Amino acid sequence: MNSFDGSGRPRSRPSDVFDRQGLQKSLSLIGLRASRWPNRKTRRRWKRKPTDSSFIGRRCLGAAIAVTAFVCLASPAWPRTSPDKRDEARRYYRLSQVQFDQGKTMEAIASVNKALDFDPGNSEAHYLLGFIRYQQSEYKPAVKEFKKAIKLNPYYTDAHNHLGLVYREMKDYDKALAEFQTALNDKSYRSPEKIHFNLGHLYLARDMYAEAITSFQKAVALNPTYLRGFLGLGTAYTRAGQKELADKALRKVVALGPDSPEAVEARQLLDRKVKQAGS
Repeated sequence: MNSFDGSGRPRSRPSDVFDRQGLQKSLSLIGLRASRWPNRKTRRRWKRKPTDSSFIGRRCLGAAIAVTAFVCLASPAWPRTSPDKRDEARRYYRLSQVQFDQGKTMEAIASVNKALDFDPGNSEAHYLLGFIRYQQSEYKPAVKEFKKAIKLNPYYTDAHNHLGLVYREMKDYDKALAEFQTALNDKSYRSPEKIHFNLGHLYLARDMYAEAITSFQKAVALNPTYLRGFLGLGTAYTRAGQKELADKALRKVVALGPDSPEAVEARQLLDRKVKQAGS
């Protein structure tokens, strides 16, 4: 059964998405084009004649344009959604979460799409749809949805983190690194060890063992009971040829969670090392 790990709701911050075409439209309404701003010589001439009525008129016009531009730039590009539609969107979004947790993937997709029909600006719904697509290994649709979530909320750390995972699966390592680093900039994120863990596996994929070890060390330092972190650390030590440290990390996994799936994998790695040593 799939599970949805949201790691908290996105922080509410104003979107940086603006309708920048609104400025040109506003200028056209008052009969002015953006290319008709005064040049340097004209500005100097006005400065020498501050009592000129044309100068005062142009200054007033400039102030009006500035106010209009501010209003236009402050208008979001996404269409406004009525409170009733937002409520319906949230209802379908919560339903999609429950359905996905129950393993009803197709029903979850239908519900989250319904949520987006009511409110296209719901960043959480775009994130959930991207997460589902990622779980289905549909990477291009996942990238599309995560990017939409980030466009709506640039501070959506979970979206940056999972976009990095998708890029890593697509072997676009530079973009993956950029997304993980952006996610790490959020000092208030509640599970930073997961980002360091993902970063560690990115370095393993690039055979950068020293960097991978450092990332996994940071992960387990932040969460001393993080089984996946110790398993990743043991794997990194193994590939780097540091057998004693690898054994220590893998045995830590078994000690912390003897019945966990991570412990099963750790025992397999330890048994493999014993067989290799005896051959």
